Amino acid sequence: MAWRPDETTRARAQLTQFIGFCRVGSFDELHRRSVEDVAWFTDRVLRFLEISFDPPYTLVIDVSRGIAWARWCIGGGLNITNCLDRHAKTRGEQPAIVWEGEEGTTRRLGYAELAAEVGRCAAGLRALDLTRGDAVGIHLPMMPETVVALLAIGRIGGIAVPLFSGYGPQAIETRLTDVQAKALITCDGFPRRGKSVAALDAATAAVERCPSIRHLIVVPRANVPLSRRRRPERQRRGGGQG
Repeated sequence: MAWRPDETTRARAQLTQFIGFCRVGSFDELHRRSVEDVAWFTDRVLRFLEISFDPPYTLVIDVSRGIAWARWCIGGGLNITNCLDRHAKTRGEQPAIVWEGEEGTTRRLGYAELAAEVGRCAAGLRALDLTRGDAVGIHLPMMPETVVALLAIGRIGGIAVPLFSGYGPQAIETRLTDVQAKALITCDGFPRRGKSVAALDAATAAVERCPSIRHLIVVPRANVPLSRRRRPERQRRGGGQG
């Protein structure tokens, strides 16, 4: 045993709080009930985490078609990004993201600031006529805007399609085509292991071969003037890319 928590630490642990919330006497009893009554346990977890459904679900789990095809939270509506709003209200100044780039640049976003950025990004996506069910590719390195993009796509009910930031044009094209993506979010470039990765060049070459893509959204990361970059063929012809 490398470390054993004292009574004060155990008392404030989330697991301890959850055991009390469930009104069970011990962890062993909680574990037993979680195995014997999955619906009860799942409902308790959702309520403890204050994950709100609108409308509320009428049944936690439906296994009428077999356990392999279980359906959860029947009748309920949920946008999981609403959890961010709750934290923005109660923990607004606390750090939600702490980021450091390869070159040493650092950024911190509190929950309130993150929620504001997600709201702005979601509004921008809606302004481009992107809506529920639309697939949007995320071709970004690890940076705060990657989190913002993921949450904003979820907020509008879209389908986020993560793409490894080091992918070449063919890999990007294949994945965007498979889901008939409507937009791609990329960046102008970024450092990786001391070298510069031309993310925008790869993304531009890919979207030129993806007829479903209507918008190419570029996040500044390397501070490369976009006027020096080759613009997508459909954009040069006024094809409506953003």
